[in-house]
This record gives sequence, structure tokens and C-alpha cells, in this order.
Amino acid sequence: MAPPSPVLLDEMVEEILIRFPPADPARLVHAALACKSWRRLISRRRFRRRYLAFHHTAPMLGFLCNGIGWGQSETRFVPTSSFRPPRPHADHILRDWDVADARHGRILLHNRSLDRRGDPVKHEFMVWDPITDERRALPSLPGSTKSGAAVLCAAAAGNSGSCDHRDCRGGPTLVVFVGTTGRDVTRDRCFVRVYYSSSSSSEEESWSQPMYSAVPPANLDKIVPSALLGKEIHFVFPYSKTIFKYNLETREMSRVPRPSALSNKSIALMATEDGRLELTVVKRCRLSLWSREDGTTAGWALRRVVELVKLLPNAAFTTTPYVVGAADDGTCIIFLQTDDGTFTINLKSGQATKVCPDACLFPCDIFAYMSFCTPGTIGLLSPYYALSV
Repeated sequence: MAPPSPVLLDEMVEEILIRFPPADPARLVHAALACKSWRRLISRRRFRRRYLAFHHTAPMLGFLCNGIGWGQSETRFVPTSSFRPPRPHADHILRDWDVADARHGRILLHNRSLDRRGDPVKHEFMVWDPITDERRALPSLPGSTKSGAAVLCAAAAGNSGSCDHRDCRGGPTLVVFVGTTGRDVTRDRCFVRVYYSSSSSSEEESWSQPMYSAVPPANLDKIVPSALLGKEIHFVFPYSKTIFKYNLETREMSRVPRPSALSNKSIALMATEDGRLELTVVKRCRLSLWSREDGTTAGWALRRVVELVKLLPNAAFTTTPYVVGAADDGTCIIFLQTDDGTFTINLKSGQATKVCPDACLFPCDIFAYMSFCTPGTIGLLSPYYALSV
């Protein structure tokens, strides 16, 4: 009779499982389905804490974009991993909503009601957690002709203690709305309103009163995805030479001039791990990275130039590639839309990856969704249905 197979100790199994790549959460689901003891181990809070601490940076599970090729108000979730949103939307599309921002495991959805002239009458917002499918509607705002918004963990503003943002999706949330008072660039005023959502549904929640900027808003026809650097949220306006900055702690507004040499509208803004604000620009077949030290008056400096012809296939250059977004978490990942589909460029490794084969007639902003997804996140069975296993 053969001797019984040796039993792996839980400690040994855990050391193996925490090394599973977070960008492929289906592997942990497979392990949890292998046997009851592994399922119990993976579902423990201790395992999730160790798993997050071991990998440190949340992976990109997918990205969101507004109506690729459809020309109507809808948000599409494009997976870049084995994760899938649990609700069975057709092709992962949310109708009647645009994505406004994504950060700290939260997605901010936006809908505008228009009058007969096409002017906004009302802004509606909803914070969505794709892993749990929890949705939280925010109070509506009066219409603002030109606007943008950002979502983040409230702790980033010092409102709810400290947080490393690895596992705070269900915690207090902050939304920053920036808009203008009208259509006249010479007479308009730029304003900010802030919404704080606590973790307790019993607390009354509302938007703050408008805080107006003394500086004219210039041309805010379009606001691309924002960037969070320390306690400052930055909005970049492609049609002006201005970056709008709002300090979450002091509640002060100011402007940061863009590099004077830049007139290109194909730009993205991101914060680096070493505390710099970085502006990414595509011109012809070159990707230029301009950086600015936080809190300095030294201005912008051209830090790096990337030759895209060395990274992308020839089919991508029928027209000039267009930068449409960046991962705002220090991972240095940017998104490019080309005639051959959508690519990510990892500025650290220099690797280009096609993440969507669809070629777009019109560039649309892309928002990376970064989060950890483990079987213990929302129970044992739900993640199974939310993954492509």
C-alpha cells in the first residue's frame, strides 16, 4: 500500500498563493475551488492583507471609455485581465452614462440633461464599484456649460485619516466638480464644488457651495482625465495653455501654465511615484514627457522622448497616434489610440500592448481601472461569476 501523500501546511500554501499575479485574479478563484481548506485560506482577511502588501500596487483590471464608435452616451468597460464586472451587461456597456473619472477602485459616472439649445440643465453623478457592482447616486447639480470631475478616496484630502488606497473602495469618497458659469470666455468664472460621501448611509450628504476662482477660466471646452499629486487634483484643458489645480486641504484654486512649447491637443496628465507632475504629449510619431517638480517654480522640463515607431506596428501610423489617458497611480502607463487599435505604453519597461483591436474614428478619453480582486472581496461565489475562468 502506497504511503499517503504529504499534506502541505497552510503556511506553505499561503506563501505560494500570495505570489499569484494580481492581474489574473481567476487563478486565485481556481485555487479556491480546488479544495475547502484552500478556499477558507484564500477567503481570510489575513490572506487579503498579505496579498495586497506583497504586491503593493493594484493591477489594471481593465479600462473604461465613452462610446467607442457609437456616438451616444454610454460607457464601455474593456477588460485587460480575467476580471469581468458581475452584472451581465451586453459587451460590458452601461447605457446613458459617461465615465468622468476612475481612481482608488472607484468609477465616477456622469449624465447630463440638456435643454432644446443643447445646454446642460442638470448634472447627475454615480459612483460605481465594478467588483461588487455597488452603485451610489449623488445629488444632482445645476447645469454648467463646461465641466469636469474627479473621484478619490476621502483620505487623500485628510478627511478620513491615512490610507494607502490598496483596499479602500467602500470607504468615504470625495468628488470634485469643476465648471464654468457660462459660454463667454472673457466674462465666465471658474468654480469648484466638492461632495463628501461617508461610509454611513445615515449621514446627510450634499455638495459644497461653489468656490469661485479669481482667474478667468480661459477655454475649458474639454477637460481630459485628472491627475492627483499629493493633496492637489489637476485638470488639464487641451484647448488652452492652462492646468487647473485645486488643493484638497486648503480648498484653494490656482493655475499651472503648460509648457510654452506645447500647442498639441493630444495630451495626458499623470503623477509619478517620485512626486512629479508629468505631461505626456504625442506629436507626429514621438511621445514627449514633460515633468514639473511639485511645489517648485522651476517650470517644465523635457525629460524624455520615446520613438513610437520602435514600439507600435506600421498599421498604427496611417494617422498620428493620439494619447487619450494615463494610469494615475505611479505605474507610468499611458493609452494611445491608433488606426490599428488602442495600445498601452509602459514607460518603465518600454513595452507596448494592444488592449483593444477597435480603431476609433474619434479619439475618446480612457480611464484605467486599478484594483485588487480576490475571492474574499465579496464572498466566495460572486467573484467566480465576475471572472473569465
